[in-house]
Amino acid sequence: AVVSTQSTGNGTVSAVFYEEGMQRVGLIGRKLGETRTFLRTGEAKKSTMIEIPTNHVLECSQSLNTRVLGGKGVKIRLGAFDQTDLMEVPLTKQKEFMSLGLVPQRAEYFFLTSPELALPVHFQLDISHFLVGQFVDITAQSVPRGFQGVIRRHGYKGMAKNLPGKTHRRPGSVSTQGLQRILRGKKMPGKMGDSRSTTYNHHVLSVDYGKGL
Repeated sequence: AVVSTQSTGNGTVSAVFYEEGMQRVGLIGRKLGETRTFLRTGEAKKSTMIEIPTNHVLECSQSLNTRVLGGKGVKIRLGAFDQTDLMEVPLTKQKEFMSLGLVPQRAEYFFLTSPELALPVHFQLDISHFLVGQFVDITAQSVPRGFQGVIRRHGYKGMAKNLPGKTHRRPGSVSTQGLQRILRGKKMPGKMGDSRSTTYNHHVLSVDYGKGL
């Protein structure tokens, strides 16, 4: 079991034992780029550098999703990255953050957690939430690629290169003569990227607590 600390709301901090099956809150970050990380064994691994600022708990309420965590999950809304231009923030949002005593945040996201690991409003989280050796799931907006063909979008092998024109990059037959229609879900050319994507089991190789990376 891993010990996780959380505030009790009256200025004190209590320890909660993290057991298998519990789901704790995540953090909001920003991708800075890709680099190489050298392990103690001298092995170099390709890694992604993510900046994680201080995350503020803005809301903590009971989740209405009955399919996750047995219907007892807690929904926590986090905010990160201070908004510098208040002209871009709606007046209702300004009043909300003013009541919380915080600067308006540019990024907000909801996390579903176990009730044992719920956090109170005004609680702050930083990069120390993660430890080296942990495995994390990352959700982000994928890079927009525009309108792409089936070779780049779906990884089609293509046809023979000696065919005339650009036939070698076309999808080929998309249906049969007897069916006379295209089935739903058929891999076709279209818009690629610019959608919410989640990748799983990323290994935390190193953490810079001073710079929040």
